Amino acid sequence: MAKMLRAFQEDRAMRDAAKRLVEADWRNLRGGYAERGLGERLVDRLSEGANDLAGDTRDFAEDHPATIGTGVAVAIAAAVGWMFRDEISDKLQEWWDRDWF
Repeated sequence: MAKMLRAFQEDRAMRDAAKRLVEADWRNLRGGYAERGLGERLVDRLSEGANDLAGDTRDFAEDHPATIGTGVAVAIAAAVGWMFRDEISDKLQEWWDRDWF
């Protein structure tokens, strides 16, 4: 019986030590959140994400300059096409209505 009582006390001591560790971790976690507000953490998170995105974009642009040039050319062509869409449509309609034969 003494052996079981000693094992029980050792188990209880280990449980209490683990509980104190968890409580200390919880206090540290709450303290860390209390000193820096949600807004500050959100700004940090977003700025880290933006910096990562900028770095990835820079790497891609350095590795694929032809792709970037093609994309810019397509974007410019699309913008010009959008600005002159009425004139282009009128001209295409004239060609369509033309009597070819």
